[in-house]
Amino acid sequence: MVEKVVMEYGATQTLPISQSIVKQMSLSTIRNTMDAIVELVTNSDDSYMRLEQDHVHVTGNIGVFIQREKGGRVQSLLIRDNAEGMDRPSLEKAIKFAEPASGIKEGKTVRGYFGRGLKEAIIALGKGRINTIRNNIYDSAEVWWDNKNNQGQYRLLKQPIQASADIRNKIGIPVGNGTVVTVEIQNPKITCPDYKTFHHQLTCHYALRDINSSPERNVKLIFSDWKGVTTTAQISYSPPDGEIIDSKSVKLDIGTFTDEIQVKVYKSEEQLESPRNNPYAKAGFLIRTEGAILDLQLFKFDDNEAGLYFFGDVFCPKIVKMLKADEQGLVDTNRGGLEWKHPYCQKLRTSIEAILTPYIRGKEKELEKKGAVEVSENTKKALNKLCDLLNRFAKDEIELAKGIETDTNIVELMIKPEYANLEINESRLFSLYIPQDLWNLLDSGEKLYLESNSPNIFVAQSEIAASALSLHPKYSEILYGHFEVFGDMDGATGKVICKLGQYSAFANVKVAPPQKATKKKTLSGKWHGLFSEIIPDETLKPLQRVKYDSDTGEIRVFINFPSVNLYIGSGLQGAETLEGKIMLAELVSEAFCRYIAIKRRELGKDPYFPGTEIDTFNSVINELQRKYLNHIHKAIAS
Repeated sequence: MVEKVVMEYGATQTLPISQSIVKQMSLSTIRNTMDAIVELVTNSDDSYMRLEQDHVHVTGNIGVFIQREKGGRVQSLLIRDNAEGMDRPSLEKAIKFAEPASGIKEGKTVRGYFGRGLKEAIIALGKGRINTIRNNIYDSAEVWWDNKNNQGQYRLLKQPIQASADIRNKIGIPVGNGTVVTVEIQNPKITCPDYKTFHHQLTCHYALRDINSSPERNVKLIFSDWKGVTTTAQISYSPPDGEIIDSKSVKLDIGTFTDEIQVKVYKSEEQLESPRNNPYAKAGFLIRTEGAILDLQLFKFDDNEAGLYFFGDVFCPKIVKMLKADEQGLVDTNRGGLEWKHPYCQKLRTSIEAILTPYIRGKEKELEKKGAVEVSENTKKALNKLCDLLNRFAKDEIELAKGIETDTNIVELMIKPEYANLEINESRLFSLYIPQDLWNLLDSGEKLYLESNSPNIFVAQSEIAASALSLHPKYSEILYGHFEVFGDMDGATGKVICKLGQYSAFANVKVAPPQKATKKKTLSGKWHGLFSEIIPDETLKPLQRVKYDSDTGEIRVFINFPSVNLYIGSGLQGAETLEGKIMLAELVSEAFCRYIAIKRRELGKDPYFPGTEIDTFNSVINELQRKYLNHIHKAIAS
C-alpha cells in the first residue's frame, strides 16, 4: 500500500521585484494564450537543450493541455516535460523576475535571454503551480497576483520531499525528472480559438518552428472543449514548398564590429500569408541566432502582394554574443522580436531588403503581365495631371513640415515661402513665423491680419487668432501658423501681407502654370517628384485597396480588392463613370494622405507621445483629408 503524502506549503511571500512593474511586465509580455504557451514550451525545450549539450539522452516529450470553455474562455493550461526538473535553488531562481535562469550566461545554446517567461505567463493569466522532480526529489511553488494587496506573490513547499509514486502519478511524471506548469486562467481577456485554429497557431508560430520540426522533440496537444470533446494531436511543422533562389553570406559592418550573416531566399509558387502582425504566417524570413528564432519579417515588403511569394532564413551569429554581453536595446523587452531601431538591426534590415528587392520587382512584373489591360490614353492624361497636383500638394506639405532651416534666424515676423507660384484657382499653403519678442502683442489681444495687394490674388482668411498658432516643434522660441492663398488670373503678381501691430511681413506671389513634373529617376530627394504614376494592379488576392510604392513613386490601385472591383475594372475601366471617379478619388486620397502623414512624422512635424502613436497618426491623416480630399475629387471629376 502506497503511503499518502500530505503536502504542506510554507508562508506566503512577496515576489522578489518592485511590485509597481510586476503586472505591467507580465501583461506586456503575455498578451494572449499563445504567448504564454510559446514561453512555457520554450522553457521546456531550453531544459532539454541543456541536457543534450551535456550529452544526456532525452525523450523530448512536451505536452500541451488546454481546457477551453464556451465562448473562447480558457479554464486551464498545462505544460509538461521530462527534462531536467528543478531543485530548490533552481526553482527559487525561476520565480524571480529578470533573473537569468536559462543558462545563456553559462554558454548554453538556449532561447531564454531574459530570465523571463514562466512568471509572466502565470501572472498575466491567473494563478499557477509549478510541480517539479529532480533526482527523485519533488518540489513545488505557487505563483499568483493578489488583487487585494496589488502584489505578485508566491509560496514554496516548506521543504522538498521524496518523489513518491503517489506524487508522480498525481503530477504525471511516472519516472525520471521533469516539470509541470499548471495555470488556472483568471484573466477574462485571455481567450482561445477553436481547435482547428489553435492547432494551426501552435504548429506554425514562428518561435516554435525549430521545436515543432525537430526529430528530437515530441510535442503533443491535448485540447478539451466545453462540450466534453477531447482531441489529441501530434504537432509537427513543415515549411512551405518552394525553390531556393539565393544563398549567400553578407558582411555587416556596424561601427566597431562586424557580423557575417547567412541568408537563404526561397520562392513559393503560391502566395503565402503576410507576417505583418501575424506570427503564424509562412511568408517572410526567420531571423535567428544560435539556439533561437528571434523574429519573422518581410520588412518593407510585408504588405506587398509580390513579396508574399518569398520566404527564407537569416542566421545572425553575432546576436547571441551580443546578448551574452548584455547588449541593451537589441531585443524587444516585451518579447516582440528584435528591436529594429537598434543600429545592428537597422543594418540587418537594409541588407536583407537589398537582396530581396530585385526578386520582388521581378515577381511584380510577372504578376502585372497576367491578363493586364492597357489604360486608355484619356485616363492616363487625367491621372498624369492628378500626379502633378499631388506633387505640388506634397511639396507644400513637406516644405511646411520642414519649416525653417537651422541656419534661418527668425528675429522678425516672417512668411515662408517668400517667393511662390500659384496655379490658377488652386490654393497653396504658406507658413507664418512669430519670434518670441512679438509674443507680448498677442498676449495683449493683437491679431494677425492678412491681405493681398492684388485684385487677382486672394488670402482665404483675413486674420489669424493667437489660439490658432502652435509652438514650433524644433524651435521653442517661435510660434507658427498656416494660411491659404489662391489666384484667379494667369500672370497676375502681387504681395501677400501679414500685419501684427506695427510689424509686417510679406511674400511675393505669381499666378503661373505648374512646372513640368520630373521623371522617375529624379524621385530621390525631390519632393515635387514623389508621385510618378497612378496605375492599376491586377493582383488576384490583394491585401489592401491601394498602396504607394516609395521606390517607384507609383500609386497602385488594386482592382481585385472587394468593393473596388464593383466600380473599377481591368485597365481602370469604369474610372470614367461617376461611381468610378468617386472610388478612384477616395483611393488616391487614402494613399496620398497616408504617405504624407508618414513623411510629416519623419520630419518631426506632429508630436507623437508614447501610447498615442496610432491615434495621432490617424488624426494627421484626417487633417490631411480635410485639406486635400476636396481638391482631389475636383481634379478627377473634371
